[in-house]
Amino acid sequence: MRTLNTEQWDRVKAVLDAALALPPERREACLAEAERADPAVAAEARSLLAAYAGADETGSLESPFVGTGNPLAQEIPEAPTLPAGQHIGAYRLLGELGRGGMGVVYLAERSDGLFQRRVAIKVLRQGVGGEEERRFLAERRILARLDHPGIARLIDAGTTSDRQPYLVMELVEGRPITEYCEAERLDVERRLELFRIICEAVQFAHGHLVIHRDLKPSNILVDAEGQVKLLDFGIAKLLEEAGEGEAALTRTGLRQLTLAYASPEQLLGRPITVASDVYALGLLLYELLCGYRPLNLERESIVGLENLICRTDPLPPSRRLRAEAEGGRAERLARVLRGDLDLIVMKALRKEPERRYHSVAQLVDDLGHYRRGEPVMARPGTRRYRLSKFWQRHRGSLISAGLVLAALVVGLVATVHKAREADRRFAELRGLSNSLLFELHDEIASLQGTVRMRELLVNHGLRALEDLSRDAGDDPGLLAELAEAHRRVGEIRGDPKYINLGDLDAAREHYRQSVALRERLLAEDPADPRARRALAEALDRLAQVLSWDQEHGEALALNARAVELTAMLLAERPGDVEHRHDLARFRSVRAWMLIWSEGIREGAELLTEVEPVLAELAREHPGRLDFQLSLWDYCRHASDGFRYQGDLAGARVVLDRGREHLYAIRERFPDHPRVLTSLRLCLIGVGELQEDPAPAEARRTYAEGLVLAEQQLRRDPENREAQRGYASLLGAQGSVLQRLGRFAEAEDHMMRAFAQKESLCQAFPENPSYLGTFAVTHWRLTHLHLELGSHETSLDYARRLVAILEALDAGEQRSDINAGLLAMAQGLLAQVHLDRARHAGDAASRRADLANALKWFGLSLERFERQKAAGTYLGENDKHYERYGREREEVRAALAAD
Repeated sequence: MRTLNTEQWDRVKAVLDAALALPPERREACLAEAERADPAVAAEARSLLAAYAGADETGSLESPFVGTGNPLAQEIPEAPTLPAGQHIGAYRLLGELGRGGMGVVYLAERSDGLFQRRVAIKVLRQGVGGEEERRFLAERRILARLDHPGIARLIDAGTTSDRQPYLVMELVEGRPITEYCEAERLDVERRLELFRIICEAVQFAHGHLVIHRDLKPSNILVDAEGQVKLLDFGIAKLLEEAGEGEAALTRTGLRQLTLAYASPEQLLGRPITVASDVYALGLLLYELLCGYRPLNLERESIVGLENLICRTDPLPPSRRLRAEAEGGRAERLARVLRGDLDLIVMKALRKEPERRYHSVAQLVDDLGHYRRGEPVMARPGTRRYRLSKFWQRHRGSLISAGLVLAALVVGLVATVHKAREADRRFAELRGLSNSLLFELHDEIASLQGTVRMRELLVNHGLRALEDLSRDAGDDPGLLAELAEAHRRVGEIRGDPKYINLGDLDAAREHYRQSVALRERLLAEDPADPRARRALAEALDRLAQVLSWDQEHGEALALNARAVELTAMLLAERPGDVEHRHDLARFRSVRAWMLIWSEGIREGAELLTEVEPVLAELAREHPGRLDFQLSLWDYCRHASDGFRYQGDLAGARVVLDRGREHLYAIRERFPDHPRVLTSLRLCLIGVGELQEDPAPAEARRTYAEGLVLAEQQLRRDPENREAQRGYASLLGAQGSVLQRLGRFAEAEDHMMRAFAQKESLCQAFPENPSYLGTFAVTHWRLTHLHLELGSHETSLDYARRLVAILEALDAGEQRSDINAGLLAMAQGLLAQVHLDRARHAGDAASRRADLANALKWFGLSLERFERQKAAGTYLGENDKHYERYGREREEVRAALAAD
């Protein structure tokens, strides 16, 4: 960026004044003379002259060849208004909505009777051509690649009878986002949420190599239901794929922007990057938060305007609010803005593009850090600042930790003089390790938001015990502590049954080490009942994680050994409550693994045997959380069994029972993470069973689940299980909204779910449970776009869905359920081809799609028939099998008729 001193700025102003006083044909000579004297001054003057050649009274900069009241502009006739009732394509005009530099926008409605829809039609005005027409067609090309719920959609395009290009756009009836926020008196949190939504739309555009370049409130509308839409890509540009690099814009020679929302580089004619949109979003966020624009551009000269926009830093929002407004409300709002929010806004508004956020996603991430009470990127990361944020997030945990550590220190001081010096260090380290692993860890385990702290504690404790075990050899007590340490690390690292960090592979390996140590201890004393019980527990943990990882064969073998060991213990002590509970829950887990592998009926029968035992234990011991949650686990497993046998009514009954049971548990344990996680999982299952018969009820159920997931994520943003649950609930809610005809909201929910699940899959590509839930979102998006008639998008999602399920059905990840899902996905892909054939514009395309539909229906039905022959067919797939058979016959008939 050029830096001029005061004297040079005075010369710039003089050169501009002189050039503007001359006829257009003599201005270049004036600039050339100035260039000989001072190239920097001439370059600045030339840039300003070109930029402001199109300035109109509203502060909008147009092309230097378009506009009125501009000494450099050529006159272009005012576009006549097309009469109401005139037809453009399949639409009938109802009236004019507005007009701009390139064209006129009309309200219209579909007139061919296929369906009812009102739209906005933008028609290029008569009398313009060349660059204006190319820009209009560029807008059409850009919009065609932007299919996002936060962006007004392009529905159709064409040319009128008198050869004027037009665009048919989704009609957005709303208010500018700033007006909406003020009218609804939204608080800061709700404004930030709206801002996040529009940022996601902008980031989507950037991901498709499009920069908007004109982000301002009038281009961001909020409708009566609070849905946000980004409009007007009239001056948007595609990023070049070669030449100046990824970040440079194609140049057209045209300059069209709005002064109040222009970035310095736009004003100076410099290359435009995504940083320009980040700057505009910073301006918007400033105005949303404090109600004022960052800079007052009224009554400024040309030089003064550039100086303000390019070189004058605005006051932070909180200080601007104090300077402009008085009263208690303004003071309270200023206190909210002061600090991290001020810093985030000011980082987005840096004059130098390279000092802003590097992407819109980075800006959104920093706002997310602020909303969760975490350190923000915009603030220098001082130790004191980060500690203060950590304290805000973990106040309760740190108090508990401090109390336990204090007790530990007092205990060490009191006993140190009694120990022999040779044993003192060993005993202290072992005691400290056990305090970290057991006392302190268990103290905070039931608190929300402590997963990273717990991981830190158990990792340190584990390393200390491993060091000690190398010195102590085969000390049984130390080996037992080490086995327990591996179990706890595995639980935190990636066991889906608990709050975890998503690393299923790490969980499996730590559980394997725990099993190996327990085997070693049992080999030294085979009759020890405690060693047998501990080994059975370790085997069960490893078996469940392997089953989540689709390694069902080994999981069932490990579970069988756990059941055998526990049955022997119970035979020795028939009345022992712990052994009764262990055996019942291990058998319940076995039933669940059978249901998800190759034994649905066997698993369902086993569940009928364990249910009375678990119900009795829960009834007799209401204060035992583990007993209560085991009964819920039975309900979850049983609902899967009923569901995959096609008995949806049975699944609903048992899940409703589970929900009522969890509500009762929550009254006794209101904030326990496992209770909240279990209730969230239950609500997902209940909602899925409500979707067909009662979508409105399902919507309320999913909304309840989303509240729980949001609560968990606010307290612990790194809880991967809560992240997956939140994404699953978003996608499910989107499916219900689709059923209710609220398609824009449906797509918004599904795309947010898609982004979250894609992130989890990228972070943990070997975790098949994440891949499976990602497949569900592809399934939902395929159906949504199929209903909307967006065949290309639907086809893309369907193909990716099949690819994901083929990967899951391969090798060790094969199961009856995955095989059935793959058959259903193949049939869905066939349906997309069939629907595209029904709407094909030419015979060749129609036949190609019909041929593809026939192929995929065939593959789907063959897979279902192989399952029937093998006895692994799932009853819930009957409706798909029958429908795909009917539609295959339809395709055959259509091909024969052709």
